[in-house]
Amino acid sequence: MQVGIYSSPVVVAVIGKCKFSCDVWGDTLNVVVRLEQAGTANQIPLLARLKVHLGNGYNCISRVDVTFAGHEAAQVFGLVGRA
Repeated sequence: MQVGIYSSPVVVAVIGKCKFSCDVWGDTLNVVVRLEQAGTANQIPLLARLKVHLGNGYNCISRVDVTFAGHEAAQVFGLVGRA
């Protein structure tokens, strides 16, 4: 299972008249997909700005810089657990 944590606005809509389906759009999805791809076993990838919000309550390992389409390169950390 691959997981990435990112926080940003998205657009969510219910599509269909007879059979409903929910879909999500936005640049956030592209970033999360790249984070998932940067993941390794026993670590959840997240960006530096989210690491700041987590504070000292969690252990994170500095990983790599990842380039996202339409964004500057960002430092990715691996969340490994509670401090």
